Amino acid sequence: MRSFFFLHFSFHSLKLPNSENSADFEEDTYLDLHIFQAGKKLGKKICGVEDFDGSMQLVKEAYSDAAKEKTKKERSYDIDEALSFQHMEEAYRTGNLDLLDTINKVNSRSAAFDEKFLYKRNEIQANSIDSILKKGAALFVGVGAAHLPGERGVIEMLRKMGYTLRPIKMRERDSYHKDAIEKMRVPVQFAKQTSEDGFFSVNIPGKLYSFGKSYTGADMQQYADMMNGSYYMVTRLFTNAAIIGHDEALVERKIDSVLYENIPGKILTKKPIIKNGYKGFEITNRTRRGDFQRYNIFVTPFEILVFKMSGNGDYVKLGTEAAQFFNSIQLKEFKPEWKKFRPAHGGFEVEMPHEPLTIANENMVYGAYDAATKTAFEILRTDIHNYAFLEEDSFDLNLMEESFASSDFVQRQLSQQASMVNGYPALDVRYKFKDSSVALVRFLINGPRYYTLVAKSGTENRSMQQFVHSFQIKPFVYSDAKKETDTALFYTVKTPVALYKKQKLAMYPEGNFYGGYDGNDADDSLVDNGKYIDRIVSNDSTGEKIYVSFYKNSRYFYNTEKDKRSDSLDLDDEWVIRKKKIDTLADKTVVSEYEFGSKKSSRLLKAKGIEKNGFGYQLQTEIDTISAPSSFITGFFQSFTPVDTVKGIDIKKKKTDLFFSQLFSADTMLHKTALKNVHNVVMDSSDFSMLKKGIQFLGWKEKKYLDVKKDFIGKLSSMPTKAAADYLKELYYQAGDTLDLQYAALEVLLRQKTEYAYKTFAEIMENDPPVLDLNTSTASYARRGRFSMDAMDTSTDYNYMNGSFMDDLSDTLQLTAGIFKNLLPLINLNDYEQPVMDLAATLLDSSMIEAKAYEVY
Repeated sequence: MRSFFFLHFSFHSLKLPNSENSADFEEDTYLDLHIFQAGKKLGKKICGVEDFDGSMQLVKEAYSDAAKEKTKKERSYDIDEALSFQHMEEAYRTGNLDLLDTINKVNSRSAAFDEKFLYKRNEIQANSIDSILKKGAALFVGVGAAHLPGERGVIEMLRKMGYTLRPIKMRERDSYHKDAIEKMRVPVQFAKQTSEDGFFSVNIPGKLYSFGKSYTGADMQQYADMMNGSYYMVTRLFTNAAIIGHDEALVERKIDSVLYENIPGKILTKKPIIKNGYKGFEITNRTRRGDFQRYNIFVTPFEILVFKMSGNGDYVKLGTEAAQFFNSIQLKEFKPEWKKFRPAHGGFEVEMPHEPLTIANENMVYGAYDAATKTAFEILRTDIHNYAFLEEDSFDLNLMEESFASSDFVQRQLSQQASMVNGYPALDVRYKFKDSSVALVRFLINGPRYYTLVAKSGTENRSMQQFVHSFQIKPFVYSDAKKETDTALFYTVKTPVALYKKQKLAMYPEGNFYGGYDGNDADDSLVDNGKYIDRIVSNDSTGEKIYVSFYKNSRYFYNTEKDKRSDSLDLDDEWVIRKKKIDTLADKTVVSEYEFGSKKSSRLLKAKGIEKNGFGYQLQTEIDTISAPSSFITGFFQSFTPVDTVKGIDIKKKKTDLFFSQLFSADTMLHKTALKNVHNVVMDSSDFSMLKKGIQFLGWKEKKYLDVKKDFIGKLSSMPTKAAADYLKELYYQAGDTLDLQYAALEVLLRQKTEYAYKTFAEIMENDPPVLDLNTSTASYARRGRFSMDAMDTSTDYNYMNGSFMDDLSDTLQLTAGIFKNLLPLINLNDYEQPVMDLAATLLDSSMIEAKAYEVY
């Protein structure tokens, strides 16, 4: 439950931010907006010389290109102080474009970044200006100063197009013109807007846009009147006051205590107001900069609402806009009439004293207050989706109770009783609160939805029982399903829930940040680890979610487990398979459907897998054993159809022929592709001769030669033959004093796990052990990905080589015991003393050797 500790921070977030560091040249607005406002106030037509989305895409590409660039300039600390970034501001203010251009070039670290971020945008801006002028229109245009100078700047581009350009200096009277324009007001048209839950309505000259939830949990919405430099804001802060025992008067006192600290500038007037029966404050203040602002703050049993208007100078004080805004505020009045309530999206039904206030934050909250009996009612729905395990119902119910009982307003528990409500597991608890009130609380589990019902009053009354016992789970209500296509995961489906939610435009590329990341090896794009993409399709109102994933195996993938179906399961004793259906279609597509349960849980994991030719899909969701799945879940699972454009591979066919043909190809790109994918190729003893040829084919000309050769040597671990062991011994001695290659040969010998390989290892260690660098950690990964229905996940096998070959002796102790006497003399070498002692202790603990085996040492 949210406490009033957050109230202070919520009001703090309402202040208009002003930077002290920029106060010496801070204007009422930034230059771009001033130009826009001047045009609007003078009745001019407004257009852009850059498309916003296109510009952001170019900026994103600029960061990405810079991260990949191999010839970035190193930062120099010998630059003339006059050309440092600190002097850029001065060049901008004085209009010195040549100096501005020089500073940019001297401090630039990436030509690739400048190409997209600066020069490509210069071309777009110049071409747009040219297009507008060719239509015969007079044009006043503002572009960033850095775009103007240089051979590839907007000025020179326009001159090359045949235009004549000359500078215009600021004159003394220009400031008077500026002041005159700022005093002009652009007329605005107000229209009524109503909140999503219908609790408030207000007239505003534009659409309210949500900021999303702030760090305090406040829901902030704003409309910015860019033409007049003003803004309108509505903020809702969930307090839960009726439940936690804070009456209206206490909430008002708490608000009053934080006003003077958090209202910017000086409060000029403050008076009490009442709107539709809700009390509050009306405040007028003037900021340090001289801007007038107005607030209306209202208190309800479950939240605080703050209506705010701000503008430059006396915009809020003069004119009729503020009056239109504040006088139009309407708050919903609830008539005290007990009735059944069911949300528009369904899910449950309950009797409440009036239609509840609905608050969607991290949980869904439905609150009502009966003023006659001073009883508060609340339904809290928390959605927690698990795709890997199902907890016992009793454990989760007790956890819910423990969490609620730890709230600051709870004094103690009075009674507790576990029950089943229409088949759903529940826990009924009575509490004494610290304000001397009592509460009836029911915790109930419905699949991934955890309900907490609270009825609280000074003394227990009949309406509290009426509320708790009237609660019933009902089906969700969805609109008609529509066919949608997911182009990223390659499927179509009929669903009432949109597959894609509108995303914020990102300026930075994922994983690449210019200046902080050097980018990957250019050849890394040749790595084929296959593809894995997942997404969650969800409905915010119902909380239902479906996890969807698509995978496509690497072209080098080969399934060595010929007798194991991809839909085979390996489940522990806690799981119960309640449904299993496997179909093989005419085109050899395997469709697997499962419902996994647990012995002490009312919940189910519903899963579906589709596999064909090395690619496939997984669908997962959590439901319950009592009620049928919703139309959304049922329809999604039934109508899910892969598109027919995805081409797979034959996973039953070895890919070593493909790999070696690329490795020995005269085509440089194919050769590089093979080097980058050796870890993806599954080999066996039949490939020994070709692998040996490949290792001999490698030379120092290869990029990262040592890493590449270690990867190739690592493939010998899957060839447990005498010939392979002998070749590893040969490679060891060929390596000379190159420790990385010596370690790799020894490690792979032990990975072969044959008696002959271990004896070969022992022979090397007896005659010519390498210097042991205990700090060495050269990691190499070999990966094979395969689809598994185990917990409906994609499994990955790793062959990890870290250069610490002595660690591998602990993996197969029976073989190690056979050569331990050959290794014991190494204890006399400082490098090997501790590893050999540790190995002896492991063998002794496992009863593989006796103490007398090393007494002499």
